[in-house]
Amino acid sequence: MFTRTVKTLFLIYALSFSMLAFAGSETLSSKVEAFSKQYEVPGAAVIVYINGQPETYYYGVADKEKNIPVSKHTIFELGSVSKVMTNLILAAELDMAKLQLDTKVSSLVPELPETFSKITLQQLATHTSGLAFDVPAPSLKDWYLSNKTKEEWQYSNAGIALLGYAMEQGRHHRFDELYKILITDPLGMKAMGLIVPVRLQKQLARGHDQQNHPTDGVKINNWSAAYGVKASANDMQKFLAAAIGLPGTPERILYPVRMTQSAYIKLSDFSQGLGWNIYMLDEAHLPALANGELYLNPLEPQPVAEQPEQAIYDGSKLIEKTGMTKGFQAYIGIIPDKKSGIVILINKHLSREALAKLARGILFKRLGMYAESEPGSLAQMLGL
Repeated sequence: MFTRTVKTLFLIYALSFSMLAFAGSETLSSKVEAFSKQYEVPGAAVIVYINGQPETYYYGVADKEKNIPVSKHTIFELGSVSKVMTNLILAAELDMAKLQLDTKVSSLVPELPETFSKITLQQLATHTSGLAFDVPAPSLKDWYLSNKTKEEWQYSNAGIALLGYAMEQGRHHRFDELYKILITDPLGMKAMGLIVPVRLQKQLARGHDQQNHPTDGVKINNWSAAYGVKASANDMQKFLAAAIGLPGTPERILYPVRMTQSAYIKLSDFSQGLGWNIYMLDEAHLPALANGELYLNPLEPQPVAEQPEQAIYDGSKLIEKTGMTKGFQAYIGIIPDKKSGIVILINKHLSREALAKLARGILFKRLGMYAESEPGSLAQMLGL
């Protein structure tokens, strides 16, 4: 009797596990396809790791006119996900003692006005430098601070752009060279950086605006470190694996990655890492995150609630970044303790909230952390 009961329970467990695995795969494709049809997205690349196991899904076309399907080789613009890469370069420089977080930016960029004399690389990296959202003036000597340094968080393209420029000046390397030396070579990535090699340009996806009009690619200039990086879906899978900290991640990448994912300042609803936004996954935050309701407004200054004496790493939290250009949208989110994460790349400009909701929903449901309350759904029947 006992043996039959054990066998029955085992079969139920095995069946449930198989159904969940099947449902997970179905959820991924069905959700991406429904999302793409709703928002008229030409093409999408999705990379997911659940408990260290990868899954990829490619949808639609990279170029509508040429009818080229999206594949692992398709190259997308990353928008502000570039800020994660820029800050990883900073962390690698910190790890090699080439720079310090309290290094004054004016020591690397002496043409800045006197008002920048106390601004540090950490303040640029954590959006607490006092710089506004966009580049304040064409010439560095005319730049100005519009917010309260250290006391206010203000999401700033200008701050990350200046951070990238300062590292170029300090190392006497162009930014693409720093990417190659410190990120792409160690991770075996081929098509990532500000400039796509000629041999790979045929793999570039064509972007589209909200009205589905084709767009030109992002222009490269001195401030592209904030939003100008491009990468293939295959290379983003390698970066995602390193961001989660999967086995095989080179040591010279892993520690800098963890530095970027640590919380340097706290605000009311999230913490700021070096490039990453960090959210608690408790009962108060999880539903709002899953529903796309909890999302920061990048144009709205917020008071800094706390600045710990030392940065705090917590791999149980959701660590994420979104990005957009005129024709592309990107999302990367990870929960390192669960060896899980997701990247979604699309060749259309949409709201950050829409893509974040899709990505979080897929990740949370695959992990059994949060289920949609659909009557009779598999997740509901299995108590997820």
